[in-house]
Amino acid sequence: MKSEVCFYTVSEDAKFFIQKNVDNEREWMVSACSGHGFKHSAALGEYLADRILQKAPRFIL
Repeated sequence: MKSEVCFYTVSEDAKFFIQKNVDNEREWMVSACSGHGFKHSAALGEYLADRILQKAPRFIL
């Protein structure tokens, strides 16, 4: 039997971390931050797709 601990993060304001890489505008740094964010991961993916395709976001995160 084997077990492992997963890495659990929480931002100071409990919000998602979404930012372009300052060294490369084509890269995004994204973290849903914790189990709370995991359940919203599909919406986060749609939001990022809209941003990358330069479309108006369907909703605000």
